[in-house]
Amino acid sequence: MLPDRVRMDHQRISETLIELGEDEAAIEQFFAEWISLNPGSKAVMFDITSISSYSEHNPFLEMGYNRDREELEQVNLGIVSQERASSLHVPLAYRVYPGSIKDVSTLKNILELVTHYHLQLSVCVLDRGFYSQENIKNLHDKRLKFIVPVPFSTSLAQQAASEILGTSQQSLAFRHKIYFHAEKSVSINGVKCKLHMFLDKEKRAKEDAKLLSQVYDLEETFAHKKFRDELMATRYIEETFRSKKPFFQLSRQEGTYTLERNTRAIDTEISRVGVFLLLTNNSGLDRMQVLEL
Repeated sequence: MLPDRVRMDHQRISETLIELGEDEAAIEQFFAEWISLNPGSKAVMFDITSISSYSEHNPFLEMGYNRDREELEQVNLGIVSQERASSLHVPLAYRVYPGSIKDVSTLKNILELVTHYHLQLSVCVLDRGFYSQENIKNLHDKRLKFIVPVPFSTSLAQQAASEILGTSQQSLAFRHKIYFHAEKSVSINGVKCKLHMFLDKEKRAKEDAKLLSQVYDLEETFAHKKFRDELMATRYIEETFRSKKPFFQLSRQEGTYTLERNTRAIDTEISRVGVFLLLTNNSGLDRMQVLEL
């Protein structure tokens, strides 16, 4: 127990953190007692956070998928939280995993953590990094109900996002915002699920205008450079606006390279803006309950 006021220099702080971090038994005891004070929940949430580091003495540091595109080794922090109220998520426990382990591979480890602490899993809420056909099957085989966003890198999400514009959508008010909703039944690796598609038209309109403005600005900036060398033009694109590269293709006119819009890629991007898709195998949840959780 620390006194009310204590002065600690950098060295003492580091020593204290090392002391706390190495006492695994105390950490486990804290988790167990903390969880006992928070019994029952509407749902249990899983999340993975990657932490990059320059450290040379951490055995958990490994190269893996880095969301910030940093050329650094990282560790993965798996966090289990609990839904206690509509706006209150209580963190319960964590585990540190090597940085090379992907989210989809970490689910097994987190489920073991949940079992270890005897948490009741009424509904498992995961982030989109956990989506995979294998994870869907594993959760279903364990008779666990789940809600997981579907990433747009999947054909399921791409097809559903295009379909939502052509389906009959119902509007709903949620936390002072208006959403449009549609749903469809799907089968993922033999598991019957419901795919809820939500569209925020206000966000789509804003992001649509923002994207087209950025495209126009990039075209203008590129035109003023008057590139006559293809390698230099390509390098400029890579260094200046790599994330927008799919929206353009190089075109040569009268010895000068210009940008030509890839309208199909731009239209595809716009079709996804403001759309998010939530997959669940819990048929007892309606659209508002799914969105709330």
